[in-house]
Amino acid sequence: MGGDYRTWKVVPCIDCGMERRVFTSRTSAGHQRWIPRCRKCAMAIIHPPAIFRCAQCGKEKRMSPADLRTKKTPFCQECRGQKSQLDTNGIHWTMNTGGYMVRRIRGHPLASKGRGQLVLQHWSIMYDQSPIGPKAIIELRHRGFSIHHKNAVRHDNRIENLELRAPGMHPSGWSIERMAILVNSIGLGRCPGH
Repeated sequence: MGGDYRTWKVVPCIDCGMERRVFTSRTSAGHQRWIPRCRKCAMAIIHPPAIFRCAQCGKEKRMSPADLRTKKTPFCQECRGQKSQLDTNGIHWTMNTGGYMVRRIRGHPLASKGRGQLVLQHWSIMYDQSPIGPKAIIELRHRGFSIHHKNAVRHDNRIENLELRAPGMHPSGWSIERMAILVNSIGLGRCPGH
């Protein structure tokens, strides 16, 4: 009977250099065989990582394609942690995973239902500063209207950057002004100011 051809050996990975214990076997010619890469480096060759670029700082991070597909925010962890802003009244707002600024305000008419009771800053700004008044903003929100950020930066909540949109056409169209122009052009009535 021949000797035991199987042995354990500690060898470094040829890519990352991490030492690991591998099972080696001898071929009939007497040469030792083992996989030269650790599992992590071998999987990186089979499934190469994707590059994620932070929308705020531009820093790149390597991620697995699956993690990149399920990522909910366009910001890196560092920028998300720094995304606490003071508004003009000195109130802190923090960024949620969608990139919107939120704050817990219990009992606010625009607060989400349930335990969180979060208010989105763009709705709060529209509620406080819109010329149509707070009651109209509440009614429009309940009817499914949305607020569009004109420059597509979700945490830029200046009133001049916000635009009310009718249900069903966000983000591509139907601002209040465009709806008024359409109503006036087809003769269904006269919208004031247009």
